[in-house]
Amino acid sequence: MGYHSALIAKCGSRRLINLSDQLHVETQRYRLPALAGKMPTGTRDVAFEHRQIMDAALARDADTAQALLAAHYRRTAELIEAQMSPRSG
Repeated sequence: MGYHSALIAKCGSRRLINLSDQLHVETQRYRLPALAGKMPTGTRDVAFEHRQIMDAALARDADTAQALLAAHYRRTAELIEAQMSPRSG
């Protein structure tokens, strides 16, 4: 959570920060299988995704950082949805 929290810590919106924290807590149970290596991730390189986001944030390229972060969250959600699908079990 520290990495993602640090990305939005200076956004100036207490509401956005609280929402992010709440979503992290509510989705933790779905992310745990992926973190434990029990969810197929295909060719996804999460460390590389994090590095790209961090590089854009450090370069103060807000548009790129936002787009990369949104794509990162979408890919995570898609993996979770696929894992929860009745067809996956």
